[in-house]
Amino acid sequence: MKTVIPLINKAKKASLFLKQIDRSRVKKILNDMAESLENNLDIILELNTHDMKNGHAMHLSPIAMDRLCIKKEQIFNISEKARIYAENTDILLLKNDENIDISPPSLYAVIYESRPYISAEAAIQAFAAGHAIILRGGKEGFHTNTAIVSILGDVLEKNGLPRALITLIPTTDRVAIAELMTLKDELDYIIPRGSEGLITYIRKNSKVKVATHLANVY
Repeated sequence: MKTVIPLINKAKKASLFLKQIDRSRVKKILNDMAESLENNLDIILELNTHDMKNGHAMHLSPIAMDRLCIKKEQIFNISEKARIYAENTDILLLKNDENIDISPPSLYAVIYESRPYISAEAAIQAFAAGHAIILRGGKEGFHTNTAIVSILGDVLEKNGLPRALITLIPTTDRVAIAELMTLKDELDYIIPRGSEGLITYIRKNSKVKVATHLANVY
């Protein structure tokens, strides 16, 4: 793809829907997301197997292969976390590295390497806190990432919300990262999750505010 801007603009527009939904609806959607991840576990694992085969073909290191492998327990842990978010009567707040609240609705991008479970974990956390999210995963986990985002997008759509609230950049070209880092008027934050090299690169080059983690606060 030539530019990510149309996807970013669509996600930004979708984020406005988050102002209109009440807590009971958020709770239902989070529970639906948890159930859908569990019900579609076989699909996630099947596509992860495809990514693992590609990883072997790329001669990834044993450590990289372990990070690429998505485990059944990870999906159940994430679905359980979604249910915990749903049951908490207080609104989930996210804080940046300086312990400052990130006021919803915002739009932020998470850039990560292997670890495809991040697609589910980060997307559910964002939705629970009232934010839209852009996901840019590594090429190693592309099929797994696509499956997870599609499953969560189906839940959003069935509940009358735009799929663009959880957007996966459909390319693993590093040019997409370079462009994301310039979009200071469209993105509120970029969150790198991965190696120190990735974090340092983004901190050094991003025009968008960077947070290395988002703390959960109730």
